[in-house]
Amino acid sequence: MRRKLPLAIAPTTLSLWAQCPRKGAFRTIAKLRTPPTRGMLDGQEGHRYVEDYCRDGTTPPQTEYMGRVVGDILAHLPEPGTARVEQRVKIDTGAADWYFHGRLDAYVYPSRIVDPKFYSEASRRYMHSTESLRTDPQCLIYSAWADATPVEFTMLYVIKPPRTKRGKAKAEPVRVVLTDDEIDRGLDALDSIAEQIVYWYTHVTDPNDVPHNADAACGGTGIGCDYAAHCRLF
Repeated sequence: MRRKLPLAIAPTTLSLWAQCPRKGAFRTIAKLRTPPTRGMLDGQEGHRYVEDYCRDGTTPPQTEYMGRVVGDILAHLPEPGTARVEQRVKIDTGAADWYFHGRLDAYVYPSRIVDPKFYSEASRRYMHSTESLRTDPQCLIYSAWADATPVEFTMLYVIKPPRTKRGKAKAEPVRVVLTDDEIDRGLDALDSIAEQIVYWYTHVTDPNDVPHNADAACGGTGIGCDYAAHCRLF
């Protein structure tokens, strides 16, 4: 089977394959995409307001729900004009068949990264701890791109208030400092996942031929999996 290489692999792709290879295959091999949820749309809007503020100090519009959300957490963002925003990232670890890429939200030279995530109260269970953040693909890839080490990486969780209430958003940053050695070990682990991705990407056309990890990923039920309708297990 001939497929174009090298394969550009994003942090989200690595996370999906680590969770369940078949789930990742539905995205990487079958190119299936799910319709954007309300939470995804909120995140896109919120990131635009964060970028505008970090770039030139533009105040988020208080007439908009996500404008008010971002307005509540400005103190946790880099000072306007000090950060590069929406920075394209490419990391080549020396592998011939893949490289890692992404787009980080706010980078303050030489080694500070801030990545906002907009969550509802119900989504708190998906938040990283400081320990799990150290092995997160996004954290590792973006940290590897920084100009100096140690790298201070902050996953800035923003807990949105209900739309029906005029409550305030809450910022709950999870922050780690990574050394060169930690980043290198983390990239080695990501390379192992990437090797698996490229193998299946070049050997099958049907994601159902890729091994699954359903017992751990979805309790063997498919509940909560965006690709359950396509998976032969269910």
